[in-house]
Amino acid sequence: TPETDNYNHLIDCYGQSGQMTLALQVANRMREAGISWNQITYLKLIKAVVASGQVELALRLLTRMRSDGVRPGAPHYTCAFIGLAREGYYEDASRVFQRLVELGGAKDPFAWNMMMAIECRRGDMDAAMEVLESMKEAGWPPNITSYSIMLEGYTGISDWPSALALRDTVLDLRQSLIRIAKDPVATEAAASAAKLELNLTATWTKVYHLLVDAAVYNAEWTRGVAFIEELTELGLPVNYYKHARLLQDVSSSARHLAAQGDQEFVYPDWNTEPESAKVQLRAQRRWSSQVPNVQKGIVAGAQGRVLESERQEASLLLPPHVFSASFYPSWLDGADGEMEEHLDLKLWKSCRKQIQNASKEASHQVSPRTGHEILYVYHHATVHRRPLVSVSLPPSRPLIGRTLPESLETLRELFETTGWPGQSGAVYVFMRPGAAKLDAFLAMLAAAAAYPEDVFLLRSEDPGDAANLALECRERKCRSMSFFLSSTLKHLPAAVLVNRRFLVANSSDVIKTKCGHFEESFRRALVHQPIPGEMQVVPDEGPDEEDPDEEEKKKERGDAASVWVSWLRRNRLHQMIRYDGNNLRLDGVMHRPALSKGESFRARAQKGGEVSVDLALPEMPDEDGPGSFLAWF
Repeated sequence: TPETDNYNHLIDCYGQSGQMTLALQVANRMREAGISWNQITYLKLIKAVVASGQVELALRLLTRMRSDGVRPGAPHYTCAFIGLAREGYYEDASRVFQRLVELGGAKDPFAWNMMMAIECRRGDMDAAMEVLESMKEAGWPPNITSYSIMLEGYTGISDWPSALALRDTVLDLRQSLIRIAKDPVATEAAASAAKLELNLTATWTKVYHLLVDAAVYNAEWTRGVAFIEELTELGLPVNYYKHARLLQDVSSSARHLAAQGDQEFVYPDWNTEPESAKVQLRAQRRWSSQVPNVQKGIVAGAQGRVLESERQEASLLLPPHVFSASFYPSWLDGADGEMEEHLDLKLWKSCRKQIQNASKEASHQVSPRTGHEILYVYHHATVHRRPLVSVSLPPSRPLIGRTLPESLETLRELFETTGWPGQSGAVYVFMRPGAAKLDAFLAMLAAAAAYPEDVFLLRSEDPGDAANLALECRERKCRSMSFFLSSTLKHLPAAVLVNRRFLVANSSDVIKTKCGHFEESFRRALVHQPIPGEMQVVPDEGPDEEDPDEEEKKKERGDAASVWVSWLRRNRLHQMIRYDGNNLRLDGVMHRPALSKGESFRARAQKGGEVSVDLALPEMPDEDGPGSFLAWF
C-alpha cells in the first residue's frame, strides 16, 4: 500500500517536470485513500503550482494548510512569496513575507535575503534597505550574501555611491568573522559558522568585483585599483579579462599575488564555451569596453607580464571622439591655461541663452572651439555610462521621449513647456539626436554634460543622421569636428531602462521586424565590439517549407503580439517602446501593441516603481475614446 512518502515523492516528480495537474491529481488520490497531507506534501504542492506560474493556488494552499491543522513553516511562506514576486505580484509577496515575520518563522537569514533580492530586482532599494534594517532588529545580522544582494541592486540602478558606501561594512564583517573563527573562547558552533561563511569564496569574490565595477563607473579609478589590491591580499581571484587595465596600476606585490592565483590565462573558445559562459563573456566585453585602450587579457606566467607578440594584438583602436576628449581644448589652441572650473555648466548656460534667442532673426552659431569644448565635457561626464542606461524615475518627474529632428526652436518650445534641464523638470530622452541641426545637437550634448541624470541621447540606426551633421560641420569649415561628432553618435547608449521595467530603444521597422532579429541586433548594440570567434546567428523563424503567400504575409506583419509579450516576460520587462524613424511602437504584457506617428511620448512612475506610458494615437473612425493611449499596471 502506498504511504505518505511515496505520494510526496510522486508529487515532487510531477511538480519538477512542470505537470502541475498530475501533481494535484496524485494529491487528491492521496486524500481519497485516507492519507492526510503533511508539511512535506503541502511544500511539494506549493512548489509545483509556483513552478507552473499558478501562484494564486499557492495562497489557497497556505489557507487550506492552516484549516487542516498543519502549521505552515518558513519554507512554505518563502516558496510562496518568491513565486508571487516572480510573476510580478510584489505587494502580495510582501504581505506573505510580513506574515512569516509576524509568526516568528523567519528563523534564518535565507527568507530575509530572498525578500531583499525581490526588492532589489524590483528596483526599490529603499524597501530593500528597510528589509535589511528589519533583519538586524529581528536579531539576524546580515551575512555576506545580504551585502552581495544589496550591491547587485545598487549597481543594477547605477547608484554607484551607495554601492561604494557598503565597502566598509563588508570589510568590518570579514574582520569580525576572522576574529570569531580564531577566538579560542568562541563556541564551536560560532567558530564553525564563521569559517563556513569565510569559505564562501565565490560570494566574497562577487562582492569585490561589484565594488570594482562601481568604482570604475563612478570615475574613481584609484579606488578601483585599491579594491584590486585588497582583493589579492585577501587571496581572492581577479578576473584577468575585466581587470587587465587595473592590474597595470596596482603594486608589484599585488600583481605577484594575482599571478599566483592563476598560472596561465587561456583565451576562451567561443564555439566550445557553454551558454552560461557566453553570457559572462558578453558582460565582460561590455565592462571592458567602457575603458579606452583596454587590454584583452594578461598572461600571468613566471614573469607575470604580457607577451610582446600578444600586446600588439591586445590594444583596441581609440575612437576619434575619445582621442579628441583626451586633450583639453585650450591646450589644442596652444594656451597654457588650466582646466576651467564648472566648464560644463558654463557651456550649457551659453547654449541655453542661444536656445532662448532662437526665434530672433540673427541666430548665433556655435563656434568650432565651443563645439570641441562641448564634446570634451560630454565625454568626461558620460565616459563610464554603459550602452544600456538604467534610470530610476521618481513619481514626481515625468520622462519625455522625443523623436523629431530637433532644432533650436523645437528645443525652446519643449523646455519652456516642460521645464529646463537641471530645474527638477522632466527627464528627457532624445531618440534621434543625430537628425537634429548642428547647433541643436551641440546644445543637447551640453545639457547632457551639465545634467547627465536629466538628459539622455540614444544611438540611432539611421546612417544618414551622421552624414547630415558632417555636411553641416564642413559647411562651417570645421572638418575635424565632423569626425568627432560621427564617432560620438556611434558610441551613444543603445537604450534606456526605466525603473527596470520599461525599455526605450531604437529599432529597424517596428512593424515587420521579427522578435528574434530584434533581440539579436539589440544584443549586438549593447556590445561595441563582438567577441572574437562569436558567430552572429539569427534564430530560425520557422520551417523551411511554407506557403509562399503565407510567408509573405508574415514578413509584412512581423511576429504576433503574444511573441513580444513572451519576450518581455522572459526579460522581466513590463513595457517596451521602439522607434524606427517613422513609427513609435509600444508593447506591453498587459495590453495590445500600440502604434503611433507622434513626435513624443510621456512616461510617469507610479506607486511601487511601476511605469505608465502616454502615447498619442490617431483617432479611429470606427472606435470611440480618447486620442491617447494610456497603459498601466
